[in-house]
Amino acid sequence: LMIVFENGVGMLPVNERTLITNAEGGDVYINSPNVINKVIKPLSTNYGCAFSEGIFVTTSYVYGVDLEAKKIWRTNGSEFEVISDFKIQKFLNDNISLSERDKYVDLTSINIKVHYNAFKQDIIFVFYKDFGLSKEKKFSITFNEQLNKFITFNSWYPFYSRNINNIFFSTDL
Repeated sequence: LMIVFENGVGMLPVNERTLITNAEGGDVYINSPNVINKVIKPLSTNYGCAFSEGIFVTTSYVYGVDLEAKKIWRTNGSEFEVISDFKIQKFLNDNISLSERDKYVDLTSINIKVHYNAFKQDIIFVFYKDFGLSKEKKFSITFNEQLNKFITFNSWYPFYSRNINNIFFSTDL
């Protein structure tokens, strides 16, 4: 079980059954009263995600956006990697601006959303913030899992998306 905290990511082992003994006829298990282990294995103690819309699970990784640290990360459950470092970090530092009021997603003023195009294996990170009085800041960047790099900045800002029969459908703001 992977747990994403505001400032960390951890793995929590789940034991549905406990092995009692190995026998010639097969292993003998007993149902465990302690299904969830009490010890969390930390994958990151520095980066997490405060927004549920800022996390996305693909077949290979779990991707997340830590807006407070201005980082984009991924993990496969055993390794944790910040994929924005040295690639687009300066851009994120210059363009992500959050205040204490922005702790919760408000679709009218702030939107952090991660989309996945399964056919192309593209992860699309959308950032939108309305400052009021017709001032807004928005950008959309795409990371490709096959190429293992950020491939494009988009002029398109999807709000909702789904992969249906391996075809990516989306609606924008």
